[in-house]
Amino acid sequence: MIDVLKKVLIVDDDALISFHTKFILESSGFICETTSTVKDAIKILQTDTISLMLCDHDLADGTGREILNYLNSNKCLLPVVYLTAAPPSVTDSIKCFSSVKTIIEKPGSKLELLMAVKRYFPHDLSSIYPRLINAKERSMLLDSIL
Repeated sequence: MIDVLKKVLIVDDDALISFHTKFILESSGFICETTSTVKDAIKILQTDTISLMLCDHDLADGTGREILNYLNSNKCLLPVVYLTAAPPSVTDSIKCFSSVKTIIEKPGSKLELLMAVKRYFPHDLSSIYPRLINAKERSMLLDSIL
């Protein structure tokens, strides 16, 4: 089952947004890694297998555009969901990068985020992750082991 697991890189310098985004995605069965800098994001992209990147524009040591330039110069086909509160002049210039598949204006909704992310994962990950069980299922499990 390991081959169906997909990893999302979240690049955002706002720790609260990064934590919240990670929580939403991990609660839906995704594996996430987070960073807040251009330098660390590029290092992760060079050393780890990432299937999708969520990227903010303004970062601690630069902008998301620098990461997009890195992806383009290395002919990386990684899809990117750009999460930003940047003005339209910035988001319009980001649209020219082929790796940017979706732009979500902050604050985006949980549903909008999940729909954007799930678009890039062909498998339903929820079926391979544990979930909360109800009283009837718990009783059946306990009966089977006692």
